[in-house]
Amino acid sequence: MATFANGETRLKMTQEALRQTAMGACFLGSGGGGTLQSALGLIENFRSGEYYSDDTVEVVKVEDATEGDAVVVAYIGAPAKINHAAYPDGPVQAAVQVSSRLRELGRRLAYIVPAETGALGFTVACLVAAKLGLKVVDADGAGRAVPSLPQLTFSITEGLSPNPAIVVNQDKNLCVTVNASILPDVADCVQHKPGQQFPAARIEDLSRIIDNLMRPIISEPAFDQFGGLALWIMTPEQMRKALRIRNTLWKAWALGAGLPGFASSDDLLEYLKEKLRITAHRLFGPAQLTNAEINTEGGFDVGKVDFTDNDRICTVQYQNESLIAGLKKYDDPLCTAPDSIAYFLEPSETGSNEPKVFSNGDLLSEDGSLREDLKGRMFSVIGIAVDDVLWEQDAGIFTTFRDLLRKMGYHGEPVSIIPR
Repeated sequence: MATFANGETRLKMTQEALRQTAMGACFLGSGGGGTLQSALGLIENFRSGEYYSDDTVEVVKVEDATEGDAVVVAYIGAPAKINHAAYPDGPVQAAVQVSSRLRELGRRLAYIVPAETGALGFTVACLVAAKLGLKVVDADGAGRAVPSLPQLTFSITEGLSPNPAIVVNQDKNLCVTVNASILPDVADCVQHKPGQQFPAARIEDLSRIIDNLMRPIISEPAFDQFGGLALWIMTPEQMRKALRIRNTLWKAWALGAGLPGFASSDDLLEYLKEKLRITAHRLFGPAQLTNAEINTEGGFDVGKVDFTDNDRICTVQYQNESLIAGLKKYDDPLCTAPDSIAYFLEPSETGSNEPKVFSNGDLLSEDGSLREDLKGRMFSVIGIAVDDVLWEQDAGIFTTFRDLLRKMGYHGEPVSIIPR
């Protein structure tokens, strides 16, 4: 079992601890970060044997990650397409490519950093580390899941290049490397090496360009809308600057461990406040889950979820991650990104082993319709306040969220659950 206490010591993540972490991360991931179903499917195969040499993986604090370089690793693409993966082959091979490049420079890959908070995001980071004999850093780039790379704190870290960005398909037979540069003179265009410095003003543009280039790549048939991604290679010093949102794996594990004991969303909210120091409010409910819709294109799952309480309907709009919760769609917004939006199934009976948390993808059946076993069940929609860095209007992340909301048809100002 886990030995992580209040983020103060190292954590040996076992299969059961990883299940608990995935549960907590599913709730904290704002409806995205991969499905809980896909995470649990990968965790089921996390045991010593032919694929994994060890059935534990070590998670360390940022300040203890001093033994080598780190790289951000994740799946990129449509969560619905990732559900049936048994092993994280794409992300593993992407990390192997990074490790080889670092060895050529006389450096060593020692750590894996999760890109975001989410059931699949944390699971993949831990399993890639376990496969390659590395450690995981207890931090990520947002403290929630995000639709695109520019919404991660790595993109606003001075001097931290996303290059090279490497994506590998799940069949491990196709690897694409992207290097993007914004230069004052085309004569200056050279092959950039891991760790090469860039002015801070260009970093956001580079991550946006790489994200835009990756989407059509993973839409190719050989990728089938998803792939394993590795980018943002970091020295220990760069990690301390880039990883501003910390102890996120510990919080996810602690929440997942507590979930079975919650008799209602009231218990959940009290636990978040008192034990994890997370600010969260009930936005709507308990209310019946009445509708869910999805369309997968360009590496995104785009859709909406409806909850009904008598004649009132709360609609959650998502692009992989939940971005807007409101009454009458956009007319009365209850919460928008950057804050996180989560679902909690109000327990129907004490002692039930049924999951109480769901991502957007977990609400759907194979044909993309709302799962029959969840239709009409009572859920609470919970708003979660995210780290202030995501709301800093001069940092750039806030602007990317606002622009995304406008593309979805919401032209008001983003709405937080707390005063900003």
